[in-house]
Amino acid sequence: MLMWPAMAPAQDQIQHLKFEVSRAEAVHKKFADGLKHCAVLDGQHFYMEKQKRIMLLSDYSKSIQNLVKDQAFNPEKNGPWTQKDGDDKIAYMTRVAAEEKTYCEMAAKLPALKQKLSELEVQKKN
Repeated sequence: MLMWPAMAPAQDQIQHLKFEVSRAEAVHKKFADGLKHCAVLDGQHFYMEKQKRIMLLSDYSKSIQNLVKDQAFNPEKNGPWTQKDGDDKIAYMTRVAAEEKTYCEMAAKLPALKQKLSELEVQKKN
């Protein structure tokens, strides 16, 4: 569909907002239980879905390091915890904590995104 130049930026903005709303709604579905804890999901904490609890990354790291030191059984590797296993798990959970912080930020923006999208769609019709 061809648009006049003045309409193209508004249409691009509407499409972008629709994409952002869609992403934020997907976060709401995927991370619904965790969203209740956004006040503490600051990149240093993460949500443990199976246990339905928040964990401080530094405490988790200490626990993993103790498993490595004790060479406790690692069910994911079917053997004792190694330093590499521990480092990999801590790095992974660090990424998870950062991702969950982003999820919370996206979810917090959802009402404003929907409002802005609605306003632009009304303007487009006029």
